[in-house]
Amino acid sequence: MSKRVFLYVSGDDFSAMHFDQEYSQKEKQEIYNNMVSEGKTLKIIDKDELYAEIRILEFDEIDNNFLAFVFDNFVDYDVAKSKDIFEVEAL
Repeated sequence: MSKRVFLYVSGDDFSAMHFDQEYSQKEKQEIYNNMVSEGKTLKIIDKDELYAEIRILEFDEIDNNFLAFVFDNFVDYDVAKSKDIFEVEAL
């Protein structure tokens, strides 16, 4: 069984959208790696136009088709601007 790991980003209006625009996938991975090495499950970024609370979410095996179904049918685009998940590689 493989584990799937996500950064759950929430905070102010548009925080998830700004986080996604400001940080590359590599930088998101580095944020996760640093959180794990520091033993943290919550990180707060508060700078310029971005206030974001980042939490690590870990799940057992999740099918890609299921994720696509959830995003296509249940995730509201406007809500996802403020709250969203970003997948990173588990350590």
